[in-house]
Amino acid sequence: MIQYITVPAPSTGGGFDLTLAQSVTRSVYLSSSATFTATTDTAGVTLTNAEWYEDGKLIGTGLTLPYTASNFLGDLTIECVASDGTSAASGSFTHQVVGIIYDHVKPSGSFPDIGTLVSDGDEKIVIQTAVFETGSNYLGFEVAGNHTVDWGDGVVENQTSGQVIGHYYTASAFPASSGSDRGYKIATCTITGNSANLTQFELGVRNPSSNLGRGIANMSCNALDVRMAGTNFNNINISVSNLKLPLLERVEFVGDMSSTTSVMKVNALPSLRFFRMPRPRTTGTYAFSNNENMLACTIGDTDYKQDLRNVDDGQNLFTTNTSMLHYDGPSGILSSSNMTDIRSMFANNFSLVNIGNISFPEATQADNFFDSCTNLRKVGNTTEFFDFSKVVDANHFFAFTTNLEGEHFPKTLDFPVCTDVNSMFEQSGIIDLFPTASFCKAATNMSNFFSTCRTIKRVGTIETPNVTTFNGAFGNANSLQELGFTSFESVTTGGSQIFQSPRLKNPPHFNYISLTNFNNTFKTSNMINDVQTPVSVSMHSGTSARELFNSADQIKSIYITGSASVTDWYRAFRSTTQLVRVEIIGINSSATFSQTFDSANSLQELKAPGIAQDLDLTDCNGLTAESLNAIFSDLATVTGKTIDVRTTVGASACDTSIATSKGWTVTTS
Repeated sequence: MIQYITVPAPSTGGGFDLTLAQSVTRSVYLSSSATFTATTDTAGVTLTNAEWYEDGKLIGTGLTLPYTASNFLGDLTIECVASDGTSAASGSFTHQVVGIIYDHVKPSGSFPDIGTLVSDGDEKIVIQTAVFETGSNYLGFEVAGNHTVDWGDGVVENQTSGQVIGHYYTASAFPASSGSDRGYKIATCTITGNSANLTQFELGVRNPSSNLGRGIANMSCNALDVRMAGTNFNNINISVSNLKLPLLERVEFVGDMSSTTSVMKVNALPSLRFFRMPRPRTTGTYAFSNNENMLACTIGDTDYKQDLRNVDDGQNLFTTNTSMLHYDGPSGILSSSNMTDIRSMFANNFSLVNIGNISFPEATQADNFFDSCTNLRKVGNTTEFFDFSKVVDANHFFAFTTNLEGEHFPKTLDFPVCTDVNSMFEQSGIIDLFPTASFCKAATNMSNFFSTCRTIKRVGTIETPNVTTFNGAFGNANSLQELGFTSFESVTTGGSQIFQSPRLKNPPHFNYISLTNFNNTFKTSNMINDVQTPVSVSMHSGTSARELFNSADQIKSIYITGSASVTDWYRAFRSTTQLVRVEIIGINSSATFSQTFDSANSLQELKAPGIAQDLDLTDCNGLTAESLNAIFSDLATVTGKTIDVRTTVGASACDTSIATSKGWTVTTS
């Protein structure tokens, strides 16, 4: 394939039109070989040199450049700057890394090619099968529609529709020339429809009437390669059903499948490398999962790109195809307007590196969509078109995509009506997330949203007015620096350590209207601020703040309002070693302060009017006499309560009478 583009000379600089060309050789495994050339037909101009750039990076010089891309599938911008020695012109074009195009994939070794034995318009099935010197050498199947079977060893049989038939091969029936370099001979079985069209096919079936295939432990069907065509098929099952299919490497359906409904199962085949169905014209149920060695599964057009428009159910459609490297679609879009359920569609595709744009406008269930695609790097291409407008459940959508690269992540991600995004990015490798404004606007469950996502640095504005469950949302997201969340008003379940570890430099205002349990909410958080810009928390309905900021040792200033119902501040500020200032507005007279300020040894100012229970400040050795006097002034009037200020800087000089006049005992030494 050769592509040309003529780039007019710019108004300044070049004095000629630049003609660019690329010749592309499709190849396997994330590579696309090309030769780039720069020429001009501008009169009197001879080019002397050219520089070539891939996405801004110099990749070579010369008017002709052999090149192999090996980084991503998808589109790359190739730019050329050519010169005639006195002036220069530049131009660019899109080079596609096509990767894994299996035009001629067949079982490896010296195998006969059955690709020419079945054509579009036929009513025919051809099965290539291994014939060993010893063993059962059994081939069994069921076909609906009257048909003739030529077993390929001289036996020809006419069969009526719906009969389970089987056949034993013997190696002696085949000449040595029919062998492969794998140590067995090869038979080619041909099934041809007679007066009626073929409608159903199941491979690997025992014959119950003649007991063919029975009584042999661990018996297998030795099919290697299957090619079929027919316009009225409604059920094709090539999977582990009755017999094992340990050797099957390729399955291909050619032509149109024009029946009104269909079932296509090609799954759980340990040796399958390739499945292709160019034109699925029917709605139906498909299964292409658990083929651990499959390299290419193509449903769609002749460019070997996915077209799922007529597939009804996407649940587990491609799950656990652990060797697959990429999926794509026409014009770079993997789409279906029929699917409502796309749960786990690509889950456990451990080798998956690249996927194009995705559009499933009718899907409602999308949980675990990319779950555990641990090598997924690129999602979407330059148009970045994603449509999940009706999805209500997207939990674990990108979970455990540990190599996901932020710069190759869609900027238009949107789940506007989705209510469950639990663990959506748990342990993903995403760096930046700047979604559309309505991204999670309907979400109610965001627990573990970025849990253990150790790479995320920046999160754009995400409106979450309806979120009720937020526990663990940012736990161990220890690279997080910028957070654009705008609302926590509806959160009722904060859970343990929802902001554990993030190094937020400009934390938002945490305005909680409905949350009652604040235990551990910011424990071990690494949020960074200065004294003049406090971490601000509103606790309107809070009743417990145990270990609220325990070990949040980067925070310097905290401002808390709406805490009138909080009765337990156990270790709330313990080990906040850089904390300088705390202000709490609204203190419940019953609130206890056990070990609240243990090891808060940088604290210089505490403003908490209304404290009425015993208070220990012995570890706050930075409190001056002035600071202590201010604390004494804010204490409530009590009977028999103690405030301990030993070891503080101001213990010896403070005015204890301010506190004792209110019924307090002050311990200074």
